[in-house]
Amino acid sequence: MTERDLPRVAHIVPAMLIGGVEVAIARSHGHLNESIDYRIYYVRKRGSLDCGQRHVSSLVWTCLTGSWRPDVLVTSLWWSHPFGALLRHFGAVWIAFFHNCGFTGRVQRAILQSAWRSADGRLVDSEATGAFFRAIGDNDYHIVPHIFPDQAEGGDWLSRRYDFVWVGRRVAAKRADLVATFMRQLADEKPEGSLCLIASGEVPAEFATLDLGPGWAISIRQSLDGDSVRELLADSRFFLLTSDFEGMSMVTIEAIFAGCVPVVRLVGELKNYIGDGYELAIPNGDATGLAAAAERVVERWEDSAFAAAAVKSIKDRIADYSTYEQEFLSAVTNSHGRPPA
Repeated sequence: MTERDLPRVAHIVPAMLIGGVEVAIARSHGHLNESIDYRIYYVRKRGSLDCGQRHVSSLVWTCLTGSWRPDVLVTSLWWSHPFGALLRHFGAVWIAFFHNCGFTGRVQRAILQSAWRSADGRLVDSEATGAFFRAIGDNDYHIVPHIFPDQAEGGDWLSRRYDFVWVGRRVAAKRADLVATFMRQLADEKPEGSLCLIASGEVPAEFATLDLGPGWAISIRQSLDGDSVRELLADSRFFLLTSDFEGMSMVTIEAIFAGCVPVVRLVGELKNYIGDGYELAIPNGDATGLAAAAERVVERWEDSAFAAAAVKSIKDRIADYSTYEQEFLSAVTNSHGRPPA
């Protein structure tokens, strides 16, 4: 089959920065291009992840001139959905992809709700995300979990370079303030340790002034590529997530496969694959809940048997999910040729 015969799929994102959505696109791009003519477009910034992405204006131009028009148009994250509503008028089937169980601000809420109701098809990263959006409208959706079979594992847990690692963007929902509060409470109980903070784009302001005392080494990294992030996860013992809401949370899954013990709020799909009774879950976002989690971490600080058992148990649950590439390809190829609604 020639490139001209392959289904043409355009995928629009705000920016190809480090994040579960963008890393999934970058990791799957090469394999998916064997089955579809898969092109990536960005709205705001090109980003640090490279999969040949172009600015969305070039897609608008090729649609206007007819030189390349997608059969299927996928939009991820709220900045990109208005382009789906616009470019579907050139004959593409518009599939809106939803990745979170929450909203930040009125504009984001309005755009996401409109996309859920009006797109020709819907993808969600987890059953939790699907259930959240079904409260807006009882529409069908296809689950495309952010799971890849070729996850790297780290080495000996006790000899890893960093005790804690956090990965995220500078957005309110990621709750950098809770990261700082938790780490200060942990440092009060454990005066020596190491922390790696990996920021996608700008570093949260809370981290610039974070002081855990002379016994703690803090390393801040910015805008790394996916392989570098996975290497740091594989060299860390505990993974911290304090978000108000998530969907599947690909970085949590990558951290678990790298052997990190998760210390997380059970938001979104995490409550399903980590489990409600997980010992190191952060019960809520207040100081009491963070302090309780910090105390439990101290108790398990060098417990490699607990670490191995916890990671294995969660991996076993994750094994019940399908994979990103399989489900994404199924969704876009099944919609190819279907006229827009």
